[in-house]
This record gives sequence, structure tokens and C-alpha cells, in this order.
Amino acid sequence: MEENTQEKNIQYSKLSFEELKALAKKGDAKAQFNLAAHYYRGDGVEQDYMKALEWYHKAAEQGDSWSQNDIAVCYYYGFGVEKNLKIAVKWWIKSAEQGYSVAQNNLGLCYLFGESVRKNFKKAAEWLTKGAEQGNREAQHNLALCYERGDGVKKDCQKAFEWFSKSAEQGLACSQFRLAKCYRNGKGVERNHEKAAEWFTKAAEQGHGLAQFYLGVCFEEGAGVEKDYEKAAKWYIKAADQGVVEAQFNIAMFYKYGYGVKIDLVNCMKWLRKAAEQGDDKAQFEIALCYEDGFGVEEDMKKAAKWFKKAAEQGHIEAQYNLGVCYDNGDGVRKNHKKAVEWYTKSAEQGFSNAQYNLALCYDEGIGVAKDLKKAFELFMKAAKQGEILAYNNIGFCYEYGNGVEKDPVKALKWFRKGAKLGDTTAQFGLALCYHFGRGVEIDFKKAVKWYTKAAEQDHAMAQNNLAYCYQEGLGSKKDLLKAEFWYSKAAKQGDKEAQKSLSKLKSNPKYLKIEKSLEKYKSEALNWLQKHYQNDQESYERLKKMSNKEWLEYKRDFSPEVTVQGFLAGLI
Repeated sequence: MEENTQEKNIQYSKLSFEELKALAKKGDAKAQFNLAAHYYRGDGVEQDYMKALEWYHKAAEQGDSWSQNDIAVCYYYGFGVEKNLKIAVKWWIKSAEQGYSVAQNNLGLCYLFGESVRKNFKKAAEWLTKGAEQGNREAQHNLALCYERGDGVKKDCQKAFEWFSKSAEQGLACSQFRLAKCYRNGKGVERNHEKAAEWFTKAAEQGHGLAQFYLGVCFEEGAGVEKDYEKAAKWYIKAADQGVVEAQFNIAMFYKYGYGVKIDLVNCMKWLRKAAEQGDDKAQFEIALCYEDGFGVEEDMKKAAKWFKKAAEQGHIEAQYNLGVCYDNGDGVRKNHKKAVEWYTKSAEQGFSNAQYNLALCYDEGIGVAKDLKKAFELFMKAAKQGEILAYNNIGFCYEYGNGVEKDPVKALKWFRKGAKLGDTTAQFGLALCYHFGRGVEIDFKKAVKWYTKAAEQDHAMAQNNLAYCYQEGLGSKKDLLKAEFWYSKAAKQGDKEAQKSLSKLKSNPKYLKIEKSLEKYKSEALNWLQKHYQNDQESYERLKKMSNKEWLEYKRDFSPEVTVQGFLAGLI
């Protein structure tokens, strides 16, 4: 029936305005409908919703379902009449009951959203099904959504996929987009990135903003298409211009790092601001980082803190942590340890290991919150389980001294070893102490020296001092006063009081003074040998000549005075 009506309306659409008017005056319902449509659209005549309604009513009274639907539309939007949703629904019911699929779709939506009727998902699905089965693409799309969400029908992703397919094949962009997502996510159909990209393309070419964004993602990831950053940038820009916030953020990152476009910090900030103004927390966080680092803008910690706060208030996990750091250090805001704890807590509760670690330190030291060693230990453990290396040392310390947990030297050793192997200097120092003093393990000076060395080489002052002591006393290594002097000096320069005292005492040691004299003699021999064998190498000669004994030792600190002159020079020249 609907097909016949459509064919008849096509025939009438070929008639001139005057021909339609003549037939309409004679009571021809289809002529009346088409004449009303001319007034409604302003097609060949001045637009006049009131006259359109007049002729729609004449046709509707003769049972014309298309006119009944259009009367409903006028009442729904208030075109030529006062807006009245109840009257709109009444006319949609009349039209829908006569089998007009457009009205069936519209009536289904009224039940779906509860517009002037009590919300009823079951009735919504029934009317959408009637329209969909007649081939109405909007009804097919909306019915698919019902199956996808389980509104009025049993949730069924496969049926959702089938109805999205029917609608998409009729060219409805929103269904093409949804169908593409089904293929991308494997919902209701086997995952197929090529098909997903194909349908994203169809929708994107019709101007569907989200489809343009996802097509950009496909090109960025190489999902279903060959990876192409330039094409990704092209589609991100199209989507961003339509206000798709995800695309605005992504194209900003492309401009930041030069993916598919030239690096352009001005455009980067432009798109970040657009996304941030729409409330995108990722963009707000990135703007904060730009102000913090002076990236594309003048460094400004006040502005950085402001944007961290905007993102943090939306639950951005890293922004919450960074805002906590700002309050902790007084960066861009007045120092406030209580607020720092507040924001660390929010971030930590979302599972961010950095925040868990910093919050643990607050509880451990009683900064901004009442001291609670048990709570500190629990947070250190949570951070450690997520791979926060710094927490390994703290857990070792807790077990070593029984802070917030039962004292256990063996477990302390285990955690120090974990951190030490991953390069944490404090854990390396802690492990060295365990081997040095036999805490949770038998005393092993060689292993102590090994771990003191690793920490000392990363400028850990206490490790440098202890390593110097080992060389001085010959613990775990051959006694070597020059190396002892070297490491005491390193630690002393960093302000280590114990190292400063030990260095002063060492330099008055007769054995050390004797070695110093040997060094002077050795240097003199080196200069003579260099002058004799490398007469033309004035540069190396001058370099050695200018070196103090200490600088000479630091340059090649692994050599002892017994090493041959030629051996030292091989390293120098």
C-alpha cells in the first residue's frame, strides 16, 4: 500500500503548482497532500506553514496517512501552529495504524523516549519493527539500537547487526557508522577491520563526524587499511571541524609530534583549547603539561595548575596526581599538604601507582595527614604491585624496621633485591647493607661491594662513603687507598659529613702519603716516556702535564701505581 502511495505522489510531483491546486480544490487527497508540501517547503510559492496545514488537514480527513504524519510533524515542532506534542502523537497514531512506515518510526521514538506518552520500550520496539519490516531505514536503524541495548526486546547483537546492515545498505550514514563499529569490535559479527574501514569510509564521505574520526583512527593504526598518517590527519581535521572532540585532541597530538603534518605548536594549542573548551579532560591535561614545560607557550606554573585542576575535577587520574604534586611543592598554587593528600588520594583510589607512592610517603612521614605506618605500608605495597620501583626500597625498609608490618629481615632483603636489580639506587644501597651487616642473609663483603658500587656510580653519597670504607679496610676487595680516597671525595663533595671526616683522616695516613709520592714519580716517568715516543703529539703531552695527581687518578681510576707507564698512556692517547 505504501509503495502505491509513493508512486502516486511521484506522479503528482511532476504536476505544476497550478495543476495541483486545481485538483486539490476538486477534493483529490493526493493533490492536496502535494500542494501542502509545496507550501511547507516554499517550493514554487512563498513558504507558508499555515496554508500547508490547511491542505494537510483536508487530505488527512480523507485518510491520507502521509498528510497525517506531516500534521504530526507540524504540531511536534510548532510549524504554523502552537507546539503540542499530545496532538502530534494522536496524528502519528492515525498515520501509523494505516501502515505508514515514517509515522511508525516516529511513534516508536515517542514510546522510546516517553514524549507525550508513557515511556514503553515494548511498544516502541513493536512500532519500530512495523516500520523496519516495510524497509524504512530510520526505523531499521532505531530497531537495531533497541536490540543492541535490549530496549523492549531481548538484547541481541546479531539482530542489531542485521538491522544496521539493512539500513546501511540504504545509505543511512548513522547506520553505516554503527555497522562499521560492529565489524571493528566484533559485536554481532566476526571482527573484520577491512569491512569496518569500508563502512567508516561510506559514512565519512557523507559527512558523518564520528565516522570521519574513526576512519582517521583506522589510518593511524593501520586497521583494515594501510597505515597512513597523512590520511589520518586529513580525516581527523574533517571531524575536528565538525566539533568531534576526540578528533580535536588527536589532531592536536599530530601537530605536536609531526604525525602526517608538520610540527605546528600554534595549531596544536588551537585544537587542544577547542577540545578543552568542550570539557575534554585529556586536552586539559595536555594544556597543563604545555604550560608546565613551556612547550609552545611561555612556561607558567599558575596556568599549569589551573588546567591540571580542570582535568582533575573530571577524574583525570594523572591530572589528580600532578595537581597533588603542585600543592605538595607550591608550584603555581600556595603550598598545601592537606590538599596534596586529597588529590593524591583521588588518584590513588583510581589505581595510579605514582599517587599511591606519594600518598604512602605522606602517611609514612605524617605530612598533610596523621602519621599511619600501616596505611603507608599498604600503599607502598599497592604501588609496588603495579611496578612502582621506588616503592620496593620503602617496602624493604618497612620490613627491616617493622614499620607498619611485622619485622622480617628476609622479606626486607627480597624487596631490596627487587628494586636493586631494576636500578633503584636506594634499593641497591639497602641490599648492600644487608650483605655488609648480615641482615636477612649471611655476611658477604664481595656482594656488598658489588651493590655499593652500583649505587655509588649513580651518585648515592652514602653508598660512595661505604664503598670507600670497604676499599680502605679491604672488605670484599683488595685494600686500595687511592680508590678509597676517590670515593670518599665523591661523597664529601655531596656534603656527606662522615665521608668528609674519613677523607681528612685518610689524607693524613702515612701509607696514603707514600702512594701520593709514588704517583708523582709515576707521572714524571709518564711525561718523559710520552716526550720520547710521541714527540709530535704535543696535545697529549700538555694534557698530561696539566693534570693534577687527583685528576690523573680520576681519569684512569682503575689503574694502580704498579701499572706500566705505557698502559696508562694507551688510555690517555
